[in-house]
Amino acid sequence: MWQVIEALAAEGVTVFLTTQYLEEAERLAETIAVLDGGRIIAQGTAAELKQRVSAQRLDLTCASEAAFGQVSRYVGDQASHRDQASLTLGVPTDGSAAQVRALLDAADPDRTLIASFAVQTASLDDVFLTLTRHDTVKETSRV
Repeated sequence: MWQVIEALAAEGVTVFLTTQYLEEAERLAETIAVLDGGRIIAQGTAAELKQRVSAQRLDLTCASEAAFGQVSRYVGDQASHRDQASLTLGVPTDGSAAQVRALLDAADPDRTLIASFAVQTASLDDVFLTLTRHDTVKETSRV
């Protein structure tokens, strides 16, 4: 079925596809509309939507469960990703060294809470979670 949809789209046929699988949307869609509560809250290409919320995500891996709690409270609803099992929080960023340093210093001023970090390219999941402010834990599925 996906091959048929990809072939139609490649031929210039407009295909209206609804999906909860944002990886599919990114792979198949030229234009994406983000819905929340039945209303379109954002629309554009995958790249435009990612740029709108933040082109990068800073993933912070905490040193302990207690550290995860402290950093989680600091970042609050800024976090676009939370995975308590791996003690990881994702925070939107522009990816610049200055902003990454500032976030690390502010979240962990004593340099004891964050064990490691990585800068990732933002995903459409990050876009959705940032735009709708829905908080998730990795083990909990998204609606």
